[in-house]
Order: sequence, then C-alpha cells, then structure tokens
Amino acid sequence: MLDHITETRIFCPCSEKNLDWQDYPETLFDPSVCHRVSSLHFCPTCKSVKCFKCLEFETICKFCPRCYATVPNGLSYCNKSCFNCPRCHHYLNISAKTHMSSVNDKKGRSFTFTCTNCLWNLETGIISKPQALTSIVRKLDRNPVHTQFSQLKEFYVRQYEALKLQEQGSKIKHDLLARFSAIELASLTQRQNPVGFSESELSEEEELNEMRSRKSHIGSQNANDKLPLSQELSEKRSLRCKACRSVVLMPDSDPLSTRLEIPGAAADQLPSLLVTGYRNQPEPFRLKHPTARLILTLSNPLSESMDIKISTFEQLDSLGKPLKKDTKMEQDLTSTIGVHITCSEIQLGCKLESSSKPENYVKLIPTVKLTSRTKISRIELMRRDPDNLRNITWSNDEHWFDSTDSSGSVLDRGVNWSSVGINLSVGEGIALGTKINIPLFVGVTTKTSSYGMWTFLNAGEVVK
Repeated sequence: MLDHITETRIFCPCSEKNLDWQDYPETLFDPSVCHRVSSLHFCPTCKSVKCFKCLEFETICKFCPRCYATVPNGLSYCNKSCFNCPRCHHYLNISAKTHMSSVNDKKGRSFTFTCTNCLWNLETGIISKPQALTSIVRKLDRNPVHTQFSQLKEFYVRQYEALKLQEQGSKIKHDLLARFSAIELASLTQRQNPVGFSESELSEEEELNEMRSRKSHIGSQNANDKLPLSQELSEKRSLRCKACRSVVLMPDSDPLSTRLEIPGAAADQLPSLLVTGYRNQPEPFRLKHPTARLILTLSNPLSESMDIKISTFEQLDSLGKPLKKDTKMEQDLTSTIGVHITCSEIQLGCKLESSSKPENYVKLIPTVKLTSRTKISRIELMRRDPDNLRNITWSNDEHWFDSTDSSGSVLDRGVNWSSVGINLSVGEGIALGTKINIPLFVGVTTKTSSYGMWTFLNAGEVVK
C-alpha cells in the first residue's frame, strides 16, 4: 500500500435551506457539513447521505456488557450479580458463605465482594431471607440523601395507589381494607397533614450551611464506607431518518449477535473515492508549479454494477471555491487552480461474492495500492495489465505525460474499481503552503437507484 494516501470527505445537505441549487449548494464549503464516510449513513428512500444530525436514535434493547442479560428499558443498571469496585471501578468477585445454627439447620448466608485489582472488599451481614444482591446492597446504603429519596418515593407510590383505589368506589372497599392496615390507611388518606418535606422556606444562609454539611459528609467517606457499584448497561440502537421516517440501520436484538438486519453505513452503499499519487512518484501531495498530477480511484462495494459520472469546476481560487464567470480574466488566472479529469464517465463492475478468500480479495485492491510485500500480491501484480501498470507508474518522460493526458481514457481498471487521472494547473500566484481541496460531484446510477453527492478531494499542499 502507498505511504501517501489522502481521504475524501462527503457533503451532507442537512444544513442547506434552499434545495433548488443553480450551481452548487450554499453551504458546500462549510467544513462542519463535510464528513468522513465512516461517520455517514445512507437512506435508500431519500437517496441521500445522512449524518448524525439527520438521524434519530431508537433503543432496541438494553443489556449488561458483562453477563449479556437483557434488561427492561426502565433500568439503567444490571439487576443481576454484576458489580464494580467503588475505588478503581474494576469488576468484583462475589463469594457466598452459609451460616449454620447449633442444630445444623441453615440460618442464612453472607456475601463478600472482593476486588482483585485494589484488594477492596466488603462483607454483608447474615441474610436470612432469599433476595437479590441488588436489594441487599441497596439496604446497606446509609447515605441520608439516598434514604430520604427512597422514603419520599415510597410515600408517593403508596399515596397514588391509595387515591387510585378510592376513586373506584365501594366495589373494592373490602380489598382495600384487606390490603392496608388501619394505621397505614389513615396515614395515606390524611391529606391535611401529608408526610413529606416541610413547606417552610429556608433562608439562603441556612441552605448554604446545609449544602456544606452534606459535602463535608460525603467527602469524609473513605473507600471502605462505599458500596459496590452496579454495572452500567449498554444498548443497541437503530437509526431512523428524520425526513422520511424510514429505518436506516437496524441491528439484531440479540446482545451476542453482531449481525445487522438493515445495514445502513454509507461505506457499504456509496462508491469509495481514493486520491493517491502515481507509483514511484516522489512527494505526490506536494504540488509544484505549473502542473501536478494525481490518481483518483473509485471502487464499487455493491454486488451490482454502477455507472458513475464525475464533474468538477474548471477553475478554482486559492480557497478551493469555483471562480465566478465575471472574474475569469487573464490577470486572475495566475491565482487560480485548473482541474482536469481524464475520464468523467466510468463503469464499475460488481464486487465478487466470495471476496473473503485471499485469492479473490486481492483482486479488489487497486494497483496503485497493491505492493509486492507478500507472495499473493506479487503474483497478482504479474497478472495485471502491463500497459495499465505503465500508465500509473511515474515517469519524467514527456511522451508519458502526453499518453496519460488523453481525455476519456481510464488509467487502470479492475473487477470493481477504476483509476482515472487528475491534472492540476497550479497558478504562480497561489501562495506556498496553500492546501488544495477539490470539490467533485459524483452521480451514481445502478439498476435499482440513482443519486448524486458532493465530495471533497484532498489534493495536497502547494510547495516550491
């Protein structure tokens, strides 16, 4: 593979207010809307690329990344026996010990949490009734803030249940009396004296003193006073297009599965564009006056062939923007960059079905990226067309420049890829150190769809 390879960025029209373009989008040269192909998706309904601003997430399932147990959507932590150390956040080993009475009857069990990383440990008391470890750890929490919140939550839950039962009338009087004791029912139905926070407002100074006392209490706790932390959950999400509401990406709901029911990554749908130098070309991305040459390679990731039409602006200014028609005068051309693509219409074949095999996978690698470091790559290089290999190999011969500059010619072609030349005319007025990005419109046509996209090619930097 070549040492000098640049990546392309793709324009997302989500920030475009007016979609009736005459020449090009108004926000085309905004860097915030040009993304790498790895961070984009493709909507088959809209026939357009989508960034994360154009999509919304939907939770498919929540699961514990340690035990892979599926958890209901209302929870944020694993409800199984998965805990982390409160000191170093390493996973905890849990051991149980059975305590017997004098008559050899089971009395209860105690649990010990041990961290193998920092040797932190915690031992619970004897638990006589079977219950989940999360409930046992929650009962060990002596933090007054957490205790007050739990009591307040329990109070409002009971009050809501009591009021809901009262609205149903006399049909459930007997069930209500059987469910609650007389004392509980009286405490829940007394609306004039509700149990909760006092309505008396504290002064600002008292509130600050209370906050300081809570912070000092929390800060005085050491690691031994802390409790095991429940494992946070992971989740699988689907992506839905905001414009047409169709699902763009859908993963399998099984936590152990990596399969995608609807693959929507842009890299799996769009043709990949790769800008490289010629083989054996010295410093390909250091552009010099008056001309510079690069290679654009397009690859087809689909199992069906596609026809591609590429177009760009003939003249660009030093910022990479197209030169306006009223400024195309002779004195202005010295500070411009001319762009010429040797072939604008390209046909790409389909990807091989058995591309996982090494002998087939190497055929999908363009010649400009193929090296001779392995045996299979050397064999493939010998099988490539020598005329095409000569076209993409750098030479200072003038006849070689004339042969590779012919319009409508493809420099190299493979199973699902083609390479064309990019010839740049660098004006003398372009400042040294200027980085050149070439805007390119790519139109794609397949048997099932047709769409277009704007891309930016990183051509390199202007040097002496």
